[in-house]
Amino acid sequence: MSEAGTERKPIAEMTILLIGSILTAVAIHLESDVLLIPSIFTCIFAGIAALLCAPLSRQAIAFKATVTVVGMAGVVFGLTWWMGHKNDPEIFSPMFVGYIGGGLVLAGICNLAADIRQRQAVRHQGP
Repeated sequence: MSEAGTERKPIAEMTILLIGSILTAVAIHLESDVLLIPSIFTCIFAGIAALLCAPLSRQAIAFKATVTVVGMAGVVFGLTWWMGHKNDPEIFSPMFVGYIGGGLVLAGICNLAADIRQRQAVRHQGP
């Protein structure tokens, strides 16, 4: 369990960003839209998650879980809005809520996983 004030470094998020960047380069080289689109979204979500990692790591586990659920709601909203407005030529659309939501989900999952891993390490060390 993370203590208040401790920060987790965004190693997992940066690794995902690196993998997404490599996949983007491969997709461009292979001219594969099927690989390019998910790899770009992976980079966007991982970049946002890396920015949110430190502030989120200092919060309680219940807050992290809530942020993850709110992020999922943001993704659902962004996808729902996009499905209804695919052909609209808007530059700044409410779909951006989905991007932020994806970053929140990834940051929440990475922080929750780190908390669980830290709890298990403490439990195995014993008194």
